Amino acid sequence: MIGSGLCLDDGKDADSGKMDATCMAATGSDAVPMGFLINREGIISYLGNPIDLTDAVIESVLNDKFDLKAARAAYLDRREKHKQILKLQNEVEGAAAGKRWAEAEKLMDQIQKLTPADDLDSFLVDRLTLKLNARDFGAAEKFAAELAAKVQDKSRILDGIAWTIAIS
Repeated sequence: MIGSGLCLDDGKDADSGKMDATCMAATGSDAVPMGFLINREGIISYLGNPIDLTDAVIESVLNDKFDLKAARAAYLDRREKHKQILKLQNEVEGAAAGKRWAEAEKLMDQIQKLTPADDLDSFLVDRLTLKLNARDFGAAEKFAAELAAKVQDKSRILDGIAWTIAIS
């Protein structure tokens, strides 16, 4: 593994610190944790969850083989979809609060279409939560079993399923 740095923004200079102003706000990011990989020219080549930053991406940036244009387009597309997802999630919350479960499920269908493939398993745990909140235990049990079988090698998702069931 290649060594890396860690930035901590203490915010002593203002309500938000320099990292927030120079990196987070400048890139339109609000997710935490957020990883930045800067290439040799000082350009952000990777912006995303540090857990998704692979050695292959790091090596391609170091060897000047990283497709910055494609990465930028993918990032902007993902960010736009994320905005749409947030709006739909607020609508799901309203529908669920009003116990309009069918409406909430239809909204979840829309969210699922917008959700990137690498985030889909986590989203499906949210779908399970909705089924449990609707007290549709038969559907929730079936959905949880299908999801668990699909993600049996993904401990983080299995943990999410278990905790979702345990706290419902």
